[in-house]
Amino acid sequence: MRSGLDKPKTANAAGQKIARLISTMPAKGQEYCEQRDRQHGLRVLTQRLAKLGMQMIPI
Repeated sequence: MRSGLDKPKTANAAGQKIARLISTMPAKGQEYCEQRDRQHGLRVLTQRLAKLGMQMIPI
């Protein structure tokens, strides 16, 4: 985010980002959030497997 700014501007930037996320959630719906969470989980799992020298194979 904006870590280089002073505290009031950083807090304002964080608040605006949160407000944008909240305002778009009803428009995109719960399904969007679940899909995003699923994709994030798969990406994290793939990265952990790569550290162990393994890979995911789609079934």
